[in-house]
Amino acid sequence: MSRSLSFTAAEEQLVKQLYNELKFALQSFTAEEYQKIFADASKEAFKSTVKSKTELAKKLKFMATNVYERYKTMGIKNAASEDIEKAKSSLENLPTKVSDLYYSFCIKSNEEKIEIVAGLILTTSIVFAAGGGPDFEGGIPDIDIAVAGIDAHRNIFSHSLFIGFTSEFVLRFAYGVLEKVFSRLPDNHHFLWDRVGSFLERNKSNTISAIWIGIGIHLIQDAGLFAAATKPYVGMPVNMPMELHQGLFAANGIAATVIGVGNK
Repeated sequence: MSRSLSFTAAEEQLVKQLYNELKFALQSFTAEEYQKIFADASKEAFKSTVKSKTELAKKLKFMATNVYERYKTMGIKNAASEDIEKAKSSLENLPTKVSDLYYSFCIKSNEEKIEIVAGLILTTSIVFAAGGGPDFEGGIPDIDIAVAGIDAHRNIFSHSLFIGFTSEFVLRFAYGVLEKVFSRLPDNHHFLWDRVGSFLERNKSNTISAIWIGIGIHLIQDAGLFAAATKPYVGMPVNMPMELHQGLFAANGIAATVIGVGNK
């Protein structure tokens, strides 16, 4: 039994007001201004994407260098034993850390709690949307099927870091355009616009991280590491053994997840 969507009079009035205010903002731009908005947003999105990933690459290189030097100085066996002990200690302290996090959440104001929960819901939703839902089938990587058909499924662009960089650029571009649109809303616009704008700004980094993590989980699953084989990449210039296909999926997936976790 289907149910039709219905609004109260107040809700209908709110929707109309938001629509009219958005329409006012969009109609206030000239064709030249639209071109400049898209050009500026593209430029800023490209610069921000490159800058954030360059900074992350430097951090990862620094971490890798430290690990290498430590293993070289201490010896593989001793360094590995130390890392195992650190991992054990972290696991043992995990209940205490969770308890501390829960306590810090409980003492926050209701408004802060709502902000945290809303951010978590947004981030989690984007992870699943980018990765393809609870089963991580579909999502952003599998857009290659819709664009070029099943024969292009699992090509190197859509199933590697390339799609992550492209997705981040598009998201940053959208934020840039929205920022300009929000600036042209009527002076007496509904306060909801300000709430939405500030919420998106505060969670910009989280949404970008969520996209990377969703893509990463999808690619790791595509690797089929616990299976004898998986659907290989298509369009590769040379023939590769199945193990290399799986390793390439996994490497890109792990790298994307690491980028997402380390994104700022």
